[in-house]
Amino acid sequence: MRLLALGLCAALTTSGCGVTRTISTGAYRVAVADGAVAELRALGFPVTDPPVCHVPATDSPTVVRITCTGGTVTGQPVRVDGVVTAADTSSPDERYVISVGGAEVLRKPCLGRGCAGPGGQSPDGYGNAQFHGKPARRQG
Repeated sequence: MRLLALGLCAALTTSGCGVTRTISTGAYRVAVADGAVAELRALGFPVTDPPVCHVPATDSPTVVRITCTGGTVTGQPVRVDGVVTAADTSSPDERYVISVGGAEVLRKPCLGRGCAGPGGQSPDGYGNAQFHGKPARRQG
């Protein structure tokens, strides 16, 4: 997922072609939604359907934001917020936060299968996946 997202983010910000940008944006939305579903399931929050994601325009070609909303099978609202900085470089910085029922359940630099984060911990805490203050189960 991380490599896919990195490539898509670079394509999102550097492509001059509207069709390529639309395809890349769509693929990125699907990749984040699928990664969020995998993370939520691993944490014990099965969802009804994949979250619906939106990539709003930003004022910077180096920043990509994504917001996804959905729900769990028990009716709790799910929200995924992501931001990618330095998106036009070979080393973009990704950050994702997932909340269920208004409470943050996960904070990571990537989502989905095989995502453990670089070195397990980044200086701002994004590499340390947390679930209600306890280390989250990691896939991979």
